[in-house]
Formats: sequence, C-alpha cells, structure tokens
Amino acid sequence: MRLRKRTRKRLRTIGGWVLFGIVVIFLAEWVARGMQDKLMDPAENPHLTFDPALSFTYKPYHTKDLQNPSGERIVIDISSLGLRDREITAKGTGETRIAGIGDSFTAATQVSQSSTYLRQIDRLAAESGGNIRTINAATDGYDLQQSSDLLMKLGEQLDPDVVLLGLYVGDDIRDYDKKEGLSLPAKSFFKRNSYLYHLLRRGYHRIKDGKEAVVPDDAGHLATWREKLAPYGEPPDDETILRLVRSARHEVSIFREGGIDPAAQSSTENILRRIRDCARTHDAEFLIALIPTKLQVVPMELVKATALLDLETGSFDLAQPQKIVTGIADRLQIPTLDLLPVFRSHPAPDSLYFGGYRYWNEAGHELAAETIYQFLSEGGFLGSGRTGDVDR
Repeated sequence: MRLRKRTRKRLRTIGGWVLFGIVVIFLAEWVARGMQDKLMDPAENPHLTFDPALSFTYKPYHTKDLQNPSGERIVIDISSLGLRDREITAKGTGETRIAGIGDSFTAATQVSQSSTYLRQIDRLAAESGGNIRTINAATDGYDLQQSSDLLMKLGEQLDPDVVLLGLYVGDDIRDYDKKEGLSLPAKSFFKRNSYLYHLLRRGYHRIKDGKEAVVPDDAGHLATWREKLAPYGEPPDDETILRLVRSARHEVSIFREGGIDPAAQSSTENILRRIRDCARTHDAEFLIALIPTKLQVVPMELVKATALLDLETGSFDLAQPQKIVTGIADRLQIPTLDLLPVFRSHPAPDSLYFGGYRYWNEAGHELAAETIYQFLSEGGFLGSGRTGDVDR
C-alpha cells in the first residue's frame, strides 16, 4: 500500500513538472512570436519579414524604392503573398502559367519588373500570339531549400503549368555543408512552426559565428590589388575592388577539382527531386535554367580574379558546375537549359552585366528571356503545344 502511494506521489510530481514545462514552453513561444521582428534585422532588411517555413519573405504589400548599379530608380512592389509580382488571379482559358522560383537573379530587383526575364517571356509569347502568364516567385537570398519550401507552401495558389527554377551555379549547389534530409522529423516540425526554435537558433549561430569568424584585413591590401588590376585598364574604385576580390574568393573554388563537396551535391539532388515531385502534384512540368557566373561568361573577369588571387587558370574546369547539375537533372529526368553557351558566345558579353557587379542588366535579361522562351517553345511546354514527352 505504501509502495502504491509513493508511486502515485512520484507520478503526480512528474506529471506536475511535465505540465509546468509545457506551460513554460507555450509562454516562451508566445513571447517569441511577439519578438518575431528581432528575427530579421529591420535596419538591414526593411523589406523582409520572418517566416518560419521559409526563414524570410518579402513583406506583403511593401513597396521598396532603390537605385540599381546604374543609378536608375527601381520601385519594387510586393504582392499579398510576399512575391515581387502582380496579385494572382484565376487562371484564364487557354492560359499557360509559369511559376519562376530561385534567388536574386530571378527576383531581379536590379531592373524594372517589365525588364525581368520572366516578364519578357510574357512579352515574347504575346508577340507570337501565345497566352503565357509568368509569376515571379523568387526572392533575394533564397537557396534551393527555400525555393522548394516556397513551392510547397504556395503551389496551390500559384497553380502552375510549368515550374521554372533559375539555378545560379555560383551558389545553389554548394549552400549545404552536410547531407540534407537527415534531420529528425521533430526538428522539421519545429523549424516550420516554432518561432522560439528560430529565436534560439539565431542566438546560437550569432555566438558561434562570432567566435569562429575571421575577418580578412582586406583594406590593407587595396594598394596591392589596385596594382594587379592596372594592366587591365584603369583600376576601379576601392569598393569595386573589394567586391571583385570577395566575389573571386567565393566563386573560383567551384571550378577546381573537388571544389564542390559531394555532400552538397547529394543535398542538391535531394532538393531538386522534391521540387520535381511537388510540381508533379500540381500537374506541372519542372524545368531548370542554369544561370552562369560572370567569371564563366566574361573572359576578362576570370583573368582579373585569378590575378587578384595569384592563381593559375590552367587547373580550372569552367563548366564543372553545369556538368554536375546536368548529371543530376539527367538522373531525375528534369529538362534543363544551360545558358552558359549563349551568354559566352555573345559578341560583347560584358554588356550583359552591370559594370562591377555579377547581375544581369536589361540586355542580359532580354537574352535569357529569348533563350528560355525558345527552349519552352521547342520543348512543347507552352499551351496546346505541350507534348508531355517528359517521362513522369
């Protein structure tokens, strides 16, 4: 009898502590949701808002006013879904809807909305009598995982016939430092639903990154870098030199043997498979447009980068990122367009970019639009000409 009493007492005590813990967690979650603005620095990112499923999105109904690298004023209007596009309406009769996902190359906040390659596909289709409606569902700074999560979250509202991923080879196949998809289900649940999880995670990474970060003394090397750039024309200003150096450090490694970790490639394949499968649940085709880096397209940019870093170009395979992704796409049976050949063969490839920046200007977007539209048309992915040849 005494043993039963002690057991019941212990169970009541344990139950009380469990209940107390649950109450504390719910209170902490409630407080964290009230602090969600702390999860995005409003001073650095006034146009972004926190989203537990996506990490961040553009602020719905927000208008962003900025100057692009050419000094032109660009107004970015954000829809109610947090997309850089018009409000989504019901699909019209005979309309082929293309949902464009990806990062800053597809969001293209450096040019007006009418100049983005997605919107220019609309124009090219209209000129040919087609009925195409593109939706820009890309966001600055997104990796492949976020693009996948966005499609899973908004796929029904987007109602696409085609999902077009603009995959920037400079980042998207090496954003992952471990095999993706090995986390516990509980972690995935908290990541998608708990603000407290993200608040604690952000604090942890700030402490960790603060301890591990090593900031190079770039300013002290400006004179040396300016001297290295002198043979290639008038050296740019200090800000441009620093941007060239950091871009070179970031991108050159992907052209070296072993420069893209096998684990990152495995993660990329897993995510592309998920995007493909999610597109199929909406009866949509999934296509990839491979966006090259400026170093791959403009020979002089590579010469400058290797000079700044004291490297030899002979050991580079400039097409290595494309080979890796097309290999993955072949295994997953995903139609893929590589934009590198048409950009590299342009008579003045440097004219496709903003000076000193890696992003396309209006001419670059126009060339991308023309090439992608031809790919879509010849592949039978538009309207009644859609063949359905892709093996599902």
